[in-house]
Amino acid sequence: MPSLKSKLSKYQSHFQERKIFSIAFVNRLMPAKLPNEKNVSRAKEQLPDLVLTLRHRRIAVEERIRQDKQNNYDLPEYQRNKQKSYKNANVQNQNVPFESTRSRRSRFTNSCLISSNVFMRFRLIQNEVYNIYHIFFKQDSQQTSLLDMLKMKMRQAREEAENAKDEADEAKRKFEEEHKKREEAEAEVAALNRRIQLLEEDLTRAEERLKIATEKLEEASKAADESERGRKSMETRSMQDEERANLLETQVLQAKLIAEEADRKYEEVALENRFEIEDDRCTQLELKVRQMSSLLQETENKFEEVARKLAMVEADLERAEERAEAGENKIVELEEELRVVGNNLKSLEVSEEKALQREDSYEEHIRQLSQRLKEAETRAEFAERSVQKLQKEVDRLEDDAANHRARNHALQEAILEAAAQ
Repeated sequence: MPSLKSKLSKYQSHFQERKIFSIAFVNRLMPAKLPNEKNVSRAKEQLPDLVLTLRHRRIAVEERIRQDKQNNYDLPEYQRNKQKSYKNANVQNQNVPFESTRSRRSRFTNSCLISSNVFMRFRLIQNEVYNIYHIFFKQDSQQTSLLDMLKMKMRQAREEAENAKDEADEAKRKFEEEHKKREEAEAEVAALNRRIQLLEEDLTRAEERLKIATEKLEEASKAADESERGRKSMETRSMQDEERANLLETQVLQAKLIAEEADRKYEEVALENRFEIEDDRCTQLELKVRQMSSLLQETENKFEEVARKLAMVEADLERAEERAEAGENKIVELEEELRVVGNNLKSLEVSEEKALQREDSYEEHIRQLSQRLKEAETRAEFAERSVQKLQKEVDRLEDDAANHRARNHALQEAILEAAAQ
């Protein structure tokens, strides 16, 4: 992740540097072309004046030739005069001399040759000027087309660079959004992991509490069993004590009956001694009865205490069962939460895989953009070389224009000299 961020920052800084370089290059290039355009416009302004001057001089030369023709007779008039002279010579027996006509023809021919030479020279000069004019404007149009083409290529390169920068910014924005979503997903996963850890700790504590409650329940059940056995033993003992008490009561009753009967039988014989003996036996029997009643009271107290302990154990057992049921419900809830958390983890894993796929696609897109940037840089370098070549060509054309102006000046001087002659 940090490497991809560094790549994006590097590409952005590189795009900014290329943009600054392109703007500086165009600003450096445009002033260099202004003198050439001024020279071209000045040449365009001067060439029509030059052509107009040549036309005026041509008209002046033609006017001079026409005056020469009028002064020296034109060729058809000479032919007519020649035919007329031949006719007159035939009519007048060939007495008209031919030398005057011949001398007149030679003068006219010389004047015509001079005029035709001047006119041909003027034509050559005019054709050369027209050729220079067309060559100059053809080169100017070629130069203009090349400069327009170069401007178009530079504009296309700048647009491609801006488009690449926009795409890189868009890719960076999407990457930041995906990175933000991924961080949020990771934070959510961390929170879920913490929640799972807490739930596992709660589950462990619940299992420990359930284990403790189970142990207490087992102890309570053992205590209940022991108390039940004690109760049963106490019941049996109490029953035995009751039976013994009943037996003692029956024995006491029998003893009373026997004592009464003995009193009646031995009332006469040894009333006093027997009465003392029976009284001692009754006293012993009463002591035994009191002992039995105290033992019965202790047995009843123990039975009540055992019943109270049994009620407490049953209450503890009910509470332990309730806690065990609550623990089981808590375990079910924790298992349900674990299942939901597991599903969330699966969905987050799927989202993470999709985010990784999108990250790979963004890296591929950035790689393509970097390739396009390299191509744009190559085209920009080629455009720079083309501009340098065109600059050299413009300098050469300026030199040619200066040479042509010098030749044009020489031609003007030649025309003036020819016109003066």
